[in-house]
Amino acid sequence: MSAVMEPGEHYCVDFERLRGKLPGARTPWVRRRREAALARFVERGFPTTRDEAWKYTDASAIARRVFAPAPAATLVPAPQALELFRIEGLDCHRLVFLDGRLAPELSDVGALPPGVIAGGLARILEEAPDSLEDRLGCCAGDEDNGFAVLNTAFMTDGIYLYLPAGVALDRPVHVLHLSTGAGDGAVIHTRNLVVAEAGSRAVLIETYAGL
Repeated sequence: MSAVMEPGEHYCVDFERLRGKLPGARTPWVRRRREAALARFVERGFPTTRDEAWKYTDASAIARRVFAPAPAATLVPAPQALELFRIEGLDCHRLVFLDGRLAPELSDVGALPPGVIAGGLARILEEAPDSLEDRLGCCAGDEDNGFAVLNTAFMTDGIYLYLPAGVALDRPVHVLHLSTGAGDGAVIHTRNLVVAEAGSRAVLIETYAGL
């Protein structure tokens, strides 16, 4: 008879299986941050009603379930399928994520002012990780929140928006997060990072939907 794993053990097994494939896996500080986050999750688990910030929210049903990271979408919808989720009359920069991963073929960022970056966090973690070390997790890095640290351990992709000082976008950024139905118990670990330097301005609109 095989032993039944506790949820914390299950996430450790998933992490060992995926750690080399997660964005930034070759960068030491990213690896250390993921490992520390998972260790904190194993120590603390999900929040309970004994935690002051969660005393009115019972997350035990989530804690009892075992979730696995959703795989990359295997079927990319036709651009016409996204019409339902567009905001009528909105002229915008558009980013589309499928099961938590940027879909460049469905996105339309268009022309951006010099220095502005609007894209996926995974690419920055791979190509310019040092630019993120002091910023990634500075707002979401609550070590006592099991949801936050589990997300840090498994973060896969998400919005990366960088605005240089004094720059204002004249069109909003519409981000469409689509779930393709990866299966029961699948979880999408999206991490969004917006860096707005002094005097910069932008409107960011997010839509979450299922196909």
